[in-house]
Amino acid sequence: MRMTSFGRASTAVIMAVVLAACSTRDGGTAESAGTDGVKQGVGVTQDSITLGVFSDLSGPLKQQGLAATAGNELWAARINAAGGICGRQVKIEKRDHGYAADAAVAAYPEMERSTLAMVQLLGSQISAALKSSLNEDRYSATAASFSSEVLNDQRVLIMGTTYDLEMINVLDYANQKSALPKGSRIGHIYLDGELGANALRGSKHWAEQNGLTLVAEKISATDTDMSGIVKKMQTQEVSLLALSVTPGATASILSAADSFGFKVPLVASNPSFDPVLFDSPAADLLGQLLIGHSLAPIGSDVPAAKELLKAYEAKYDAPPSISVVHGFATGLIWQQVLESACKAGDLTREGVEAAVKAANAVSTDGLTSGTLDFTKLGVPTSRASFILSPDRDVEGGLTIVAENHLADEATSYRAPHEP
Repeated sequence: MRMTSFGRASTAVIMAVVLAACSTRDGGTAESAGTDGVKQGVGVTQDSITLGVFSDLSGPLKQQGLAATAGNELWAARINAAGGICGRQVKIEKRDHGYAADAAVAAYPEMERSTLAMVQLLGSQISAALKSSLNEDRYSATAASFSSEVLNDQRVLIMGTTYDLEMINVLDYANQKSALPKGSRIGHIYLDGELGANALRGSKHWAEQNGLTLVAEKISATDTDMSGIVKKMQTQEVSLLALSVTPGATASILSAADSFGFKVPLVASNPSFDPVLFDSPAADLLGQLLIGHSLAPIGSDVPAAKELLKAYEAKYDAPPSISVVHGFATGLIWQQVLESACKAGDLTREGVEAAVKAANAVSTDGLTSGTLDFTKLGVPTSRASFILSPDRDVEGGLTIVAENHLADEATSYRAPHEP
């Protein structure tokens, strides 16, 4: 029988409706109700909840990506052993973007179609490349970054204290020890990009509030010899030096300062240090450094960190790092968000979004500085910091100098998108 024009049109409409029902765009329309009455969306079945890890597992941030992923996996194993979430086992689906934005954009659709949310999204440039897609798909993700510049994006969760506040807190702590007089100069060597620019906002605010002059010098990620910039800081007679750079640049700065006899207090943003520095020529100088951080070190005496270290060493061979803590702590955040969504009877992306917006007292068992509040768009989820110091004798290479340090200037500071 020959199909009429009306018949062909009707078939096209039906097919369009079917395809739309199968799509996961705009938060996922392929929804159903479980036997427990809980609404299920993308990545959720009666038996499981699948979360995504979109990380660098082969590129320049491979070590951080693998460590954070190990933390995600250890969290999932622990929660599953306790019965899962909402009666469902948590599954982790991993994708490697190699820290390349084009690769991330190409691989994103496959992950989006099979996972409820991302428990890890590593790389500021990756987050930027996927921003519009995350919002279009109502797909929430925890960023493995601490920039306050993205706090206005309701799909990207930033865990804990941001780079600007970390810098304010560590400067305040160092000043309590060295008591810089008003009118002094402080130096800040910072990396061109999101990390450096965001940390610089913090140092500017702190210097202004304390009547100090800031001498700022920008470097690129490919710069290796810091001797010229360090000599310039010495000539400018800065009384304190802040670093928001790569670990390699940190080593060069410490070595240059030592060779010039340039002895001033040194503070750093958290990405400026990596345990690999203990194998560098600057190893003996690392004790001079104070680091502002949102996370407790894996080798610290925080009970949750000690338990995590034991679980990590039982399963993985690579040396532990603070990135394992990051991965595990983000799991704890998602645990509380998903339990809240389950209680509301909605494990869809809309249900997750509502649960995040209501998450105002999220605990990470002491792995982050204070409880976290995700309810206010544009506002950091925490303002206090751990103050850390490198220590080669502890696992992970960092020890706690002060917990939950909160400067007055951190309380008064307003992040870029804060009301």
